[in-house]
Amino acid sequence: MSINFILNNQQIKTCPLCENAVYKFQKRSHLIPEWMYKDCYDDKHKAIRVMLKDQHVNKAQKGFYAEIICGDCEKESQVYDHYASLILTSHAQSTNGYKSITHSVHKEYSRWENIEFKKLQNFVYACLLRTQLFEQREGKELIIPKHFNAIRKLYNDDSLINDYSYPIITIKIPEDDKFRNIVILPFRKKVAAHHVIEFSSLGFCFWIFVSSHKKPDWVYNLRLNKNGGMYLIHMNYQETGTFKDSALHIGRLAKKSSIV
Repeated sequence: MSINFILNNQQIKTCPLCENAVYKFQKRSHLIPEWMYKDCYDDKHKAIRVMLKDQHVNKAQKGFYAEIICGDCEKESQVYDHYASLILTSHAQSTNGYKSITHSVHKEYSRWENIEFKKLQNFVYACLLRTQLFEQREGKELIIPKHFNAIRKLYNDDSLINDYSYPIITIKIPEDDKFRNIVILPFRKKVAAHHVIEFSSLGFCFWIFVSSHKKPDWVYNLRLNKNGGMYLIHMNYQETGTFKDSALHIGRLAKKSSIV
């Protein structure tokens, strides 16, 4: 429960992410980081942004921000966002973070080793948690509270190394796929009868399984694991299962955009 009281004529709030008492929230906390829009802009510095939950598509000149967490949580999340940018962006190959990873590329998948597990997991979880908090502010929910609380606990406690309860699957979309540079904000869908939160941009699509019951074996085999390894499934955007939900909405802007 949120705690609000008056102290020294200032309203004290509880940050819903770290649960610490704070005087104010960060004015501009991003749902997904700005670098995930970087290579998605057209010559007018606009990117196609899809909110599948609301069946909404627009062309945005910047990322999506909201006043939802405290400044300390925003700064901490930037550490994880920065690490992800070092290994996932188009300029990543020149960074030490990318070079420290062992990459094995095959026709249908890639295998990455030596990932800093907790940093990449927390990057993905932060995008989910921030979006959940934004949804709650709007009177909606991305995931049910018990899963939010469990993921928040994993996110906040560095000593909890758990790759099993809410596994992360990563899909790599090929360079020649015209839909790879569309920003899709986190939304809920079903994969193999399990609730999954998906978001994507820059040729990477992330699935976070948020159901309580046992996931299929292939999820555990392919997931980002605590030993720093993960498989990246090579898949066209049309094959992800999301395409059928988003194609009509994206198509409304396709003729007006140099991205698609």
